Amino acid sequence: MYLIYLFYTYVFLMVLTSFFLVMINFVKQKKEKYKKGKYAPKVLVILPCKGYDLELERGIRSLLSQDYKNYDIISVVASKDDTALKSIKKLGLKYILSDNKRFVYASGKVRSLATAFLAYRNDYDVFVVVDSDTICAKSWLGSLISPLYDKNIGIVTTFPLFIPTKKAGIWAYIKTVWGFVGLGLMENKRTRFAWGGSMAFRSSLIDDFALERFGKALSDDIALTRIVKERNLGIAYIPQGLVRIPSNDGMHKFMEWSNRQTALMVLGNKKILNYGIYFYTMNIILLVSSIVIGILYNAAMFLLLLPFAIGIIKSYKRSKLLDLRIAIASLVINFIYLLNLLNARSAKTITWRGITYKLEQD
Repeated sequence: MYLIYLFYTYVFLMVLTSFFLVMINFVKQKKEKYKKGKYAPKVLVILPCKGYDLELERGIRSLLSQDYKNYDIISVVASKDDTALKSIKKLGLKYILSDNKRFVYASGKVRSLATAFLAYRNDYDVFVVVDSDTICAKSWLGSLISPLYDKNIGIVTTFPLFIPTKKAGIWAYIKTVWGFVGLGLMENKRTRFAWGGSMAFRSSLIDDFALERFGKALSDDIALTRIVKERNLGIAYIPQGLVRIPSNDGMHKFMEWSNRQTALMVLGNKKILNYGIYFYTMNIILLVSSIVIGILYNAAMFLLLLPFAIGIIKSYKRSKLLDLRIAIASLVINFIYLLNLLNARSAKTITWRGITYKLEQD
């Protein structure tokens, strides 16, 4: 009799968990409005490059064909031997070499950005940072610049949609769905951060004090987010500025990337770790319990899978990919997220573009 009561208590808890997860899906963030006005500052788009990224030339062409007109582009590479230079020169893009002496303690990307900030902060009103693996719509730059008309906004940022290439396997689709957790973080003011793959801010933000701090950082995302928050400025998220990143990741490449991204997110916001572990553990327990009890006891338990069905539908809508692998990825992703978080909890270093960095640097 005791076991029966225990069983029904467990089922009741699963019902409550399922109900809670369903309700979360229907919580809508208040749409943010920013001050609008005529604002056409002189903009420098900074493109740090290291090695040849998938669709690099296509990405550069997308930057060169923006609707916004008052802008220049500069690429930053670590050496003249970098393989990305072939495409940079082919498309007529200007480039500079990163300063390996002054910013010696920074990561490669931060070193490149700090070099550009120092060289051009007196020549441009706004800096825009974009990753070398991104493809931007023609309206992307204008979308990023517009909210900076509001002086209370310190940084404007977007987020990527990872697009599997034609011959990509399941792990590229898992990466697509993995990215949706970032979209969720961006939609909430409390968890929003400046994503370094696509962001804009006034050059005045990088004064001597900020440059000194930034030039020692591991992550540009974390460093700039902290600088903006310390100055009580807001971070604007512009969904219409979404960029696309082609992906053909295999398991090893994806796991290295996702573990690194998670470790950096946790480094920037410690609250994500415990909340994430609890949330995804709860998801996994519900998923497994609903299937096992539904098969062995009562098929009505399959109704508790409703939050996962909603999640799959949302993934299809966001990705716009009618592929069975999106559904599979939407279920598997709970296990991947939990594994990423557990790895992040004990991680001391990360590997980034072939270089190992200590996480304590920030």
